Amino acid sequence: MAPPSASTGSSGLSAFTLIELSVVLVVIALIVAGILVGTELIKTAEIRASIRQVEGYQSAVHAFRSKYNCLPGDCKEAAALGLGISPGPGDDGDGNSEVGSTWDGNLAETLNFWHHLARAGMSDGHYVGSTGQAAIRAGTEYPALRRSGAGLWASIPDLTFHDGVYEAQNRSNFLWIISAEGVFYTGSNNQGALTPFENWMIDAKIDDGLPLSGGVTLSAASFWFFTLLTEAAIDPFGASPAPFGAGGADSDVCGDTSASPPVYNVLNASHAAPTLCVLAIRAGF
Repeated sequence: MAPPSASTGSSGLSAFTLIELSVVLVVIALIVAGILVGTELIKTAEIRASIRQVEGYQSAVHAFRSKYNCLPGDCKEAAALGLGISPGPGDDGDGNSEVGSTWDGNLAETLNFWHHLARAGMSDGHYVGSTGQAAIRAGTEYPALRRSGAGLWASIPDLTFHDGVYEAQNRSNFLWIISAEGVFYTGSNNQGALTPFENWMIDAKIDDGLPLSGGVTLSAASFWFFTLLTEAAIDPFGASPAPFGAGGADSDVCGDTSASPPVYNVLNASHAAPTLCVLAIRAGF
């Protein structure tokens, strides 16, 4: 009787050859690569869809202003126009063409902004407006973006950081890409939602791709305030994360000051909550 072959043990079972093992490892590697590529494609599609949402809301606000001769949230005659209740959700604004902020004590306008748009039939969804609530969430008080975990806020900046000084000025209206999670306090929901690379993708698509210039910039978000950064390296309010620093893959900062001018710290790919940043988009209304 012939002796057993080299690939057959005493049990009669065949073992994998090196070639077969190599094929299995290649197949596993291809599957993993496909999953990673698919995940990145989904994220890219979400970012592009979010950009279209932002542009759609900007167009809706212009249409609203053309019809009602006021900004949503800021309308002095909102109740009379059927956009809200006075006193109550959708109440009248002060009519100064600024969507209020935490700093000026007019947070109601930021919540009624989306309520008015929805009541006018110019926004998808239903937004409850200002009801004295402390917890605020995307999909209830403000829109959720296609990018998972992100929402869109509307207000003037609380403060502007310029030449090393924080000032309550530069009162243009902005749209802020922020967290979709509720925050239990009466200030604005100013937690970050995007990685630096995702912020760069949006900035490069609709502006100049730089975090401190143009109409799209990184924002410093402290516990209470949205801060518009025009010239900044450190946020004295202790934003988490600090918006700018030396950068690199091991840094949680969103803007890299090792380049001149500063750039987005795209090497920081972390999705951990403390490393996500707020993006400020000049609204144009």
